[in-house]
Amino acid sequence: MSQDKKQPTHDVFVVSGEGKDAYWTKVGAAWENRDGLGYNLQLSALPLDGKLTMRFIKEKDDKEKDKPDPRDDPRYGRSDYRNNSQGR
Repeated sequence: MSQDKKQPTHDVFVVSGEGKDAYWTKVGAAWENRDGLGYNLQLSALPLDGKLTMRFIKEKDDKEKDKPDPRDDPRYGRSDYRNNSQGR
């Protein structure tokens, strides 16, 4: 599936739980359609409960580049699969 070589405008997540106990798992990306009336999604997984969350991909300025993304905190799950999946 071609996305016209554009960068995605959104990340797509499955979020389990709420608040500080929420567990974010990135499952894909989204691109805005040319006409601006919808999005094309590319997903690597589907949620069991059928709920997906799309979030704008934020560009980090120089000050923010040194700050960790709170979604990468393993307590919240997003990076857990990256850090613990070597050879397992």
